[in-house]
Order: sequence, then C-alpha cells, then structure tokens
Amino acid sequence: MPVDPFTGITDETNVTPPSRRCSNITDAGTRYTCENSWNDVSPRIGLNYKFSDAVFGYVAASRGFRSGGFDGRPTTIEAINDFKPEHLKSYEMGLKTLLADNRIRLNTAVFYNQYEDKQVLLTFGTTVVTQNAAKAKIYGLETDLEAAVTEKFTLRGSFGYTHAAYEKWFDPNALNPATGTLGVDYSSRKLRNTPEFTANLAGVYDIPLGEAAIRLLGNVSYVDDMFLDSENSDVMHAASRTLVDAGVFYVSPNDTWEVGLQAKNLFDKTELISGYDARGFFGYAVGYFNQPRRYFLTLKYNTR
Repeated sequence: MPVDPFTGITDETNVTPPSRRCSNITDAGTRYTCENSWNDVSPRIGLNYKFSDAVFGYVAASRGFRSGGFDGRPTTIEAINDFKPEHLKSYEMGLKTLLADNRIRLNTAVFYNQYEDKQVLLTFGTTVVTQNAAKAKIYGLETDLEAAVTEKFTLRGSFGYTHAAYEKWFDPNALNPATGTLGVDYSSRKLRNTPEFTANLAGVYDIPLGEAAIRLLGNVSYVDDMFLDSENSDVMHAASRTLVDAGVFYVSPNDTWEVGLQAKNLFDKTELISGYDARGFFGYAVGYFNQPRRYFLTLKYNTR
C-alpha cells in the first residue's frame, strides 16, 4: 500500500500508480513534471421553426468537451495522476409560446445529456483527486411561465425536473471494505449538486392609490434534496428547502420613483448549500449555509 511521504500514514484508499504522463518524480514526490495534450471538435446543429406568430419551436444537438488534466495538489506519490477529457452529447427540443392575446408566455424544453468519462472530484483519505466515471446521463424538462392575470396582477413561475445517474463507474484501485479486495462499483451514487425537482413562483400585485400605487411582491422557491459531494457522504446531504421572499413598495405616479421594504428568507430558515467532508484528513466536515433573514430598504429613481 502507498505511504504518505509527509505523514508516514499508510493510505489504503488510493493505490493508483503515478501517471505515466509525469516524469522526474523525486523520492519524496516534491518535484515532478507532467505533460499531455488533448484536442476535440465540438459541433452543434439546430433547427428552428416558426409555427405561427405565437408559437416557435426548435431542436438542437451538440457535442461538448472538457479538457483532461493533472491533479495539482497530491499528498502521495501515487496521487501524482492525470485524468482524461470529458465528452458530452447533448440534445434539446423546446417550444416558446404566447397565449391568450399575448397575456401568457409559456416556454417548455426537454433535454437529454450523455456523458463519457465524466470528471468527478473525489477525496481519498488525505488526497483530493479528479477521476473519470465512465458514463453518466442527465435528462429532464424545464418550463417557465409568465401570466398577466389582470392589469394589476402578474404571476411568474418555473418548474424543473432532472433525472441524473451514473450508468457505469467502476474504480479498480479503490479498496472494497466489504471484501477486502480492490475494485468498487460507484454506479449507484448520485451526481453532486443535482436536485430532482426545482420550482419557483412569484407574484406582483399593484393596489391603485390615486395615480400612484402600492406594489406587493412575493416569491416562493423550492429545491429538492441533493448530495453536495461526489462521495454522497451523509454530512453532505442537503435536505429539500423552501424559501420565501416578500416586499412592499410605494410607486409614484408615472413610475418616476419608488421606495420599498423587502425581506429575503422571510421565515429565517437555515439550509446547507455547500461544504466539504474533510473527516478523512482533518477529522471534521465543513458546511456552508444560506444567509439568514435580511431586510432591505430601497429607493429607486427612474431618469427616463
């Protein structure tokens, strides 16, 4: 098993040999040279069609490329490693529509993404490395709506569904704790920062006050639960969250100026939004949370 040259600790979770793309590795692994190159052609093709003045459709297919590279901060000689380029095949189809005499705008799109050699950031003991998962797919739909319900009341909303899964991800160099042998199948893991459902609903309502108006604003957003790291560690599992913002404004005649009070995160919810599981190295995990309830007093003047 490899031994960390700085701590002297045996690392049983990372037995990948040093990259053949790297040379001049000293005994302590403090000096080395890595060199490689990658190239790719990333085409895109699309077709748009205007069914009418109110309905516009499109389809598109493209290929994406993310360059390979080298892990820049290894803590073992064995972690001096490179990773392959990531490739993406992406397909999308959508409609953009205007309905009810242009009082409703509704846009909808469906998509399918296929990844090859997807780059995944992982923590192995004291080492952070980038590894290529063989295959992953992401598909789903997105829709957004804007509706002038009345002359004084406007609604805006969006909804998203995403299915994300690794189709094949096998690490032959990882130690399987169940069998004591090398080789672990990670295909059942969830992709990081990929909630299954997201939604948002906002409303604006104007209450006439002579030639001026009192404007009420409200916004509700929802994000499904998700993992914040590729290892799917328990401490990096973010629960689903619903946040509410609200505001009230005085709008002068002709919208010349306005003054208002807004509250963000009205119910003062505390939600985990990012972090890092460093228990394997430092013995603790770091979590970052959303901002608490905040109030804003705003004054706006329109020069037009």
